[in-house]
Amino acid sequence: MLLKLLNMFLVDHALAISVLPTKPPEGVPDLFGGGEKEGGVSTAGDNLADIISFIFDFVIAISGGIFVIMFLIGGVTYLTGAGNDEQTSKGKKMLIDAVVGIFIVLVAWGIGTYVINVFKTTNTNTKPSGPLWTWT
Repeated sequence: MLLKLLNMFLVDHALAISVLPTKPPEGVPDLFGGGEKEGGVSTAGDNLADIISFIFDFVIAISGGIFVIMFLIGGVTYLTGAGNDEQTSKGKKMLIDAVVGIFIVLVAWGIGTYVINVFKTTNTNTKPSGPLWTWT
């Protein structure tokens, strides 16, 4: 019974299904810019973009940390296996894998940050002030 309640609670909050109010109380700053804009247009997209951005930054930070720890462990393995060829080759492989992993994380961070910023700037719900291009 307790496991079912815990599972229901976790799934409810993981899917962001909540019965809580959508706007903060009067005088409390709104961290995600939720609520409504002028004309009753919902800003749920802005809120979703902020949540996705937070999750993306969290995953990038965790994976980067894992590869840095892997790099350190590979370095220690390489240094402590001075006379043992098996240990030094294992350390070299771990160092190379960690460097490749850090590079992949950095590239993913760059691409992901660009994509998130594009989505955040295009989801402004405003009309353009002029034409997108002019014919001359």
